[in-house]
Parts: sequence; structure tokens; C-alpha cells
Amino acid sequence: MYFQLFGSAIMGISGALVSVQADVAKGLPAFSVVGLPDSSVKEAEKRVRAAIRNSGFEFPNRRITINLSPANVPKAGSRFDLPIALAILGASGQIASRELPFGIVGELALDGSVRPVTGVLPMALACREAKLQGLIFPAENAVEVPELPGLKSLPVSTLRQAFDICTGNGYRPPRIPAATANQPTVERQPALDNVVGQERAKRAILLAAAGGHSLLMVGPPGCGKTMLAACASAIIPDLSPEESLEVTAIHSACGNLPMGSGLIFRPPFRSPHHTTSVQALIGGGRFPRPGEITLAHRGILFLDELPEFKRDALEALRQPWEEGCVRIARKEFSLTFPCEFLLIAAMNPCPCGGTGTKCRCTPSQIRHYRSKVSGPFLDRVDMLVEMEPSPEDQNSDWRQDYSEWRKLAAQARLRQAERSEVTGVTLNSRMGVRGLERCGISQEAWSVLQETCSRFGSSMRAYHRAAKLARTIADVEGSPVVTRIHVAEAIQYWRPQARSFT
Repeated sequence: MYFQLFGSAIMGISGALVSVQADVAKGLPAFSVVGLPDSSVKEAEKRVRAAIRNSGFEFPNRRITINLSPANVPKAGSRFDLPIALAILGASGQIASRELPFGIVGELALDGSVRPVTGVLPMALACREAKLQGLIFPAENAVEVPELPGLKSLPVSTLRQAFDICTGNGYRPPRIPAATANQPTVERQPALDNVVGQERAKRAILLAAAGGHSLLMVGPPGCGKTMLAACASAIIPDLSPEESLEVTAIHSACGNLPMGSGLIFRPPFRSPHHTTSVQALIGGGRFPRPGEITLAHRGILFLDELPEFKRDALEALRQPWEEGCVRIARKEFSLTFPCEFLLIAAMNPCPCGGTGTKCRCTPSQIRHYRSKVSGPFLDRVDMLVEMEPSPEDQNSDWRQDYSEWRKLAAQARLRQAERSEVTGVTLNSRMGVRGLERCGISQEAWSVLQETCSRFGSSMRAYHRAAKLARTIADVEGSPVVTRIHVAEAIQYWRPQARSFT
């Protein structure tokens, strides 16, 4: 007897519907799974057999064949336990319907309880796209899956509850625990008030958060580079509902969501160690998985001790950083991962980290150290800030009030969103040449920018990046037009690059 229902595999960060087909036939008792399963899927027989019997159902003592289609998609993990068990119950006549309009996912314990799995949200999105009626999934994953229009959320705690849904015997939703916080709140993150001095670097942090502009901070150890990067995550505005769904789906597919956590509303902050490999940073593997740049999507990627990163890792970062996505091709298939992140990097001015008379490095050592970061990489950096040691006077009378800076960044992003119909993007850092021509830059500002870039022999990329930064400065100031004053400030964040890294 034949029965079919739908499960899901994870392809990168997306859910891919899988047809779980069961055939129970006469013959010697046997259990086989086909369709490119890994070892954890093949081991489902023992879990499914015990779960069916301990839930009060009859396990057919016949030849059982499970086919996971399409056969060319790799199947991995214990997520297929629940659909395989229900498919066997259907094929043995214990479920009357021949095909169920639900997606089903979950791991089974030997007592018939349903255990949580990763990647439930990507599967819910795949079910909605396929126009299925609902999704049956573990109750412990319930807070991860929001109410999606057109898709019923059907959390279950046991195999018996899933069986009742399939047979129409009446479904009683299990008790769903409240969602726990899966990220630090803005109030718990470092505040700019904790950094002594460095007003220029703080201003650069505000502009980076407001327009998504990349930033490189160069300064001696202890001057506040790492803390300023952490402060950026407190200034950057919350994710929109669409962005939150997108970011949560990525972390769900990767298994990075703590159990019981809900949607991610704060932009992620990723800070990989400088020993990180190319594959861990960019993504890859035999069955490609996202790297740090995808986990930082819509958030911040902080690279501390930039010259200590492997040269090939930094060079591999250049293209996805600029395009906002990374394409990983394999013989059988290719995947595209999103990676629109705000890059913030930090480095010492020299190997010893000293400044002025305290520096013990020779000119050749300094050149060798800085040459670890290539010119094409630096050409993609919007702002470069050289920082000095913090002043000894730490009295608070000179400090500014930074409490409104998060609101300033949010207002600047709102202005960019309102202009998106003209520019085609919602962040100034992502604007193309056509968008720049239509975003309100005065002719006088263009002239100042052209003259400066011509004097320093800058590339067209640097020219356009300075124009985008000037547009963000105008947005922070609330000005509809970019003037020469805004361009002059943008050039101040660009000129050290020409002076120090030649």
C-alpha cells in the first residue's frame, strides 16, 4: 500500500520540500530508505519503530520502502523521523487519507514524543510558497515560527497529536512556552559614553550605522576600537518585519537559534577570530553552508586585528562585500547566500602597536605590516579613521550626549527608505551611479569632490563612495540637498587613506 506526504530538506539557508513516499508490501520484513539519505536518516528506522509502538499504534511487520524525492537533493538530519512515521501509518491503512496537504518536520524520541529540530522557519516559508495548508512541527520550535498568512502553524508534542491532525480526530494545541531573548538588548550593549575622547571616530560610527558605510579604525591598543565597534550595534536601528524574518530564517537553518528563542529583531553582530578560514568566513563545504558574512546579513561584521587575517580570506571577501551576496557552485548545484552587512574593521598602526616615540618598528616593518591589507580591499572602505591614545583627562564635562544618536540613525535610514523609489535601494552605501545622480547632490558639491579626487588620483569607486557618504551626512543633518560642507566632511574620512596607505 502506498502513501505520500511532505517533509523538508535544508539547502543552504532555504527549505526544499521533499516528498516522503512510503510503500508497505508483502514479503520478508525489511526497512529501507532511498533518495540520497545520510546516516542519521537511515537510523530513523529504529527511532520510528519504537515511537510507533510506544504511541499505541501497530508497526507493520512487512517490507517497508521509504523514498525521499527528489532523489538528487541530499537529505540529512533527524527532521524526517515524524514524516516517515506518519507515512508508514498511512501506508499501513491506519490513516485513511491518501495524501496530506501539510508539511511535516520533527525528530522522534523512543517514547513517541516529538523533539525539536533546526530549520523550521525556512521550511514554513517553503510550505507557504508551495501553497500547502499548514506545517506540523515540534512544539518546542513554536516560538520560532510566526503567524504566516496562508499557512496554519500546527505545533505538536507527540506522534499521537500529529496523527490526530492527519485523521481529523480533533487537534488540541500543546502548551507553548514563552519566547526567551536570543540577543542582548540595546540597553545592555556598550554605550558611546564609555569611550573616552575619540569624537571623530564616534562620528564615523554614527555615519556607518546611518548609511551602512564600511569603516576601518587604525589606532594603538586600548584606544577604544573594539568598544566603538560594539557601540555601533547599539546605534544601528531595529530590523523591519521582513528583514527580521529573513535574518531569523538564516540563523534557524544554521542551527544558531537558542532553543525557545523567537524572531531576531536586533541586527546580528559577528566578530570572527583572525584565524578564521576562507570557508568559515565566506561559506562553502561539500554541501555548502553559510559563512560569517551571511550570518552577519543585515547586521555588522567586525574584523578585529585586520592584518592578521589570512590574505586569501580578505581577498575572497571583496566581491560578496560589494555585491551583497555570495554564489557557491558545486558540481551538482549552486547556491546563493545573501550577505548585505556593515563591515567594521580595526588594526594597529604598526606591529608593536606603539605611537610616536614609543614605536619600536622600522619603516620596512611598518610597510610590511600595512601591506597585508591590499590596495583593492582598502579601496572598498568608505571611511578610515586614525585614532590616538585617549586623553589623560577623563572628566565628563567635555563629553557629548549620545542618547539621541540611535534616533538620528533611524531617522536617516527613514529618509533613505523614502528616497528608495528614486535611488532603487534603501541604504546609501548600496546606491548605484544612477541613484547618486538623483539623490540631491548639488553641482557645487560635485565640483569639490571631483577636484579633490583628481588631486589625489583616486579611483572612480572611491569617488562614488565619497559621494554616498556625503549623502548620508546630509541625511543625518536633515538636509535634503548635499552641499560642499557635507562633501568636505566626507573627504575628511577619506583623505587619511591616501596619506597612510600608499
